[in-house]
Amino acid sequence: MKFDGIIADPPYGIREKSSKVGVKKDKDGNVYPQQPHDNHYPEKAKYSLNQAFIDIMDLAAVKLVVAGRVAFWFPVARDTYNENVLPRHEALQLIDNCEQMLTQRGSRRLLVYKKQREPIAGEAAYILEDPYANGTFRESMFVQGRTTNAKPEAAGDAPTV
Repeated sequence: MKFDGIIADPPYGIREKSSKVGVKKDKDGNVYPQQPHDNHYPEKAKYSLNQAFIDIMDLAAVKLVVAGRVAFWFPVARDTYNENVLPRHEALQLIDNCEQMLTQRGSRRLLVYKKQREPIAGEAAYILEDPYANGTFRESMFVQGRTTNAKPEAAGDAPTV
């Protein structure tokens, strides 16, 4: 089944840590088979923000029709943003990148990619520069236990007292 479009808004880890349904490993890395239960509650496994976007891009490359679109919100720390932190896939072309400011430190970008061709075997999504190599998006928004929620003043606006 192919789709004309995919829209996603994955969690950024601000309110709740990013996770996915999976199997947790113990401290030695062992995975134990689940016992059958009357009620099954799936376990959550750690899931990095970058991996979520790579998975979305890989899914789009396979499941979109040619000329189909994938759109998703991508969180960024405004002071370290550059285009190298955006996810990429050789079968997809970035056609739109719009910023929505969330705080003075953080924003999210609505990224829209268009599928150019079917992916070649072995092609996978990638990110040139890991924006969270030194921490998470959540950590970049909170400094010494505080965050700034005020939007910057527009040019010519008088500061409020």
